[in-house]
Amino acid sequence: QIERLKTEKMGGTAYKLPARAAKLITQSEQDAIAAAQQAALLSRSMAYANRVSSAESAKSLAVKEKNALEQQNMRILDQLAKRRALLKKIETMTGLGYARGDRVFDEQVRIAELEERLTNVTLSISRMEVAAAAAQKELDSIVLGRKADIDQEVITLEQRAAQLEIEIDSANSSYQRMTEQDAVAMRNAPQAHL
Repeated sequence: QIERLKTEKMGGTAYKLPARAAKLITQSEQDAIAAAQQAALLSRSMAYANRVSSAESAKSLAVKEKNALEQQNMRILDQLAKRRALLKKIETMTGLGYARGDRVFDEQVRIAELEERLTNVTLSISRMEVAAAAAQKELDSIVLGRKADIDQEVITLEQRAAQLEIEIDSANSSYQRMTEQDAVAMRNAPQAHL
């Protein structure tokens, strides 16, 4: 598992059984372990890739939406400038008696509507900026969280492996005292056929 986790942390896709482990177990056991660890590696890697892809998609969508809203904002500002210029002309014409006063009121209503649209678009831009930032934060959290989780798993497994080494050495010492034979060496030696 430690080797699989290290491979996973490095972004690898192929599990390789450690040489030390290969010396201690049979070929069929090696194949079974390698297949199980490879399946776990691929499964965890795919789950991670899916989470990253989802966060990246959310961010990308928010950025695209923000860009579209910014373009809409520019169009509204352009319309607003034109409407304000038109209002000044209408006010001048009304003052000279060439236009009715209700035209001024109609143009003021249109300007107020554009200003309201501008406010709504500006708020939407802010929401999309927040959404993009949240998606980036989620993406960072996924990446850093995965590294921290793997590191913690490796530490836990290395501690367990060290404890097992101590227990194996202790058991082997006891076996040697009782039988005057090394159990680990016997396990690694080819079996004699009767």
